[in-house]
Parts: sequence; C-alpha cells; structure tokens
Amino acid sequence: MSNELKEFVMYKALGIKHSLSSLIDIEDSIGEDGKISVIHDGEPSRMEVKNVCAKLPKIISDRLDNTVKYLDIRKRRFIELAIIKALDDADEVLSEVFDKEGES
Repeated sequence: MSNELKEFVMYKALGIKHSLSSLIDIEDSIGEDGKISVIHDGEPSRMEVKNVCAKLPKIISDRLDNTVKYLDIRKRRFIELAIIKALDDADEVLSEVFDKEGES
C-alpha cells in the first residue's frame, strides 16, 4: 500500500473510531445527580464527575486552544485523553521503579 493511501485509510479509520466513541458527549449526559452513566468492567454504573482546574501560562492555553480547534474536538475531551495518558505513563514508571526496588 502506498504511503499516501495508507495515511488516507488511517485517517478514515480513526475518524470512524473516534466518532463512534464520542457519540454522546459528557456535557450532554450528566444527570441531575451530577453523575454520568458509564460501562465499567462490562456493567452499567453511575460515575461521579469532578471539575479539575489549573492556571496555565497563556502560551500553553493558546496552544491548547489552537490544537483543539485544529482537531475539531472539545477541549474537555482532549484534556481528559492527555491526563489519562500521563497517568498511565506515570503508573508504568512507578511500577517499574518500585518493582525494581523490591528485587534489590
């Protein structure tokens, strides 16, 4: 497959994947109890939501605004994905460090 065709197929596939996973936006699904409906471990449940705020330098805020505008996604969704990725990476490093400590 040519590189251009491969990129196009990847673009279309990712577009479908992400449009299906975000058919319902969190802002639209928060109930009167302040919780959202989710599927966790295959079971439906209600999950509490919490507002997370951070003061950032304007240059970072502007970069974030430009990125989400370019990607045509909500800022909340981009930040949520970035935080999940950072937490997963941190968990992996912490696990490696503390597992190695126990081996000494």
